[in-house]
Amino acid sequence: MVSALVTLMLFVGGIGFATYQLSGIPSRKAANATVNFDYSQHWAGWEKCQMVPTNHPNDGGCRILNPNEPFDIAVIGDSHAGHLATGIREIFEGGHENIVTLLYPGCFPVFPQYEGQSVYFDCPDNFIENALNLALQSQTDKTVILAGYGNLALFKNRYSQNSDADAKEVKRAVEALKDGLDQVFSKLDGAGKKTIFVLDNPELKKNPIECVNRPYFPRISNDHCGISRVEYLGRSVLFRTMVGEVAKRHPDVLIVDSADAFCDDRTCNASSNDGVWYYATEDHLSPEGSRFLMEHFAQKIFTFLSIVATR
Repeated sequence: MVSALVTLMLFVGGIGFATYQLSGIPSRKAANATVNFDYSQHWAGWEKCQMVPTNHPNDGGCRILNPNEPFDIAVIGDSHAGHLATGIREIFEGGHENIVTLLYPGCFPVFPQYEGQSVYFDCPDNFIENALNLALQSQTDKTVILAGYGNLALFKNRYSQNSDADAKEVKRAVEALKDGLDQVFSKLDGAGKKTIFVLDNPELKKNPIECVNRPYFPRISNDHCGISRVEYLGRSVLFRTMVGEVAKRHPDVLIVDSADAFCDDRTCNASSNDGVWYYATEDHLSPEGSRFLMEHFAQKIFTFLSIVATR
């Protein structure tokens, strides 16, 4: 009896292991992609470049699709600009556009703003300022895509950190960022550039790893890491309102609202219904999320840039 039970256990275990090895469990690939995420995955198909000098090359980033040709589209911002790289490369694949991505973690894509004795949105080595000036002065660059972690710029913390920000300081940061966006939109328009601003993706309140349903291990939490649309809008109301006010003064700027891709009427989703994870961390997109976002807006972007769809 005991030997028969042991044999049955070994048989069932063998089937389970074989199924796991063959990716027979639907969530396994998604789980591994999330758990093993490395930001450098977004740089597949890109080449390193040194167009903007920095003393912190491991912190900043310059990547270009074709290092042997001048660029005609520049993507500038913090790591939330970088996580667009997968999707941007793929929607323009097969076209004639050469794209450069210039990013520095934690640096919003505006010029430094001076309010009394305070300086807002300055960046180490003046990286973002130099990147913006590079695009402004370029004779070949026709389009600039700006993206940044807006709530981090205002509150100095991620949603999951649950720390209270000083209300007066947040108000000053909102005004400084408003002036900064107005300034950069005006400069880009004056230089004849088409400008696209990507309104940031919703933040999650926990790391997606906690929600991945991995084989043989119970899910740490019972949901899929999504956040209610009401909660997202509550957290982001200052940033979104400020961007909306600036956009009214610059009707020629295309605003790409990430919430339109990730949120329905009730929920901002961290994954698709069939288990594809859009997020790799609480606020960074996975390559799949980057691809999903940019494909969602591809036709809108192509129309804005008068480009015939390449996919």
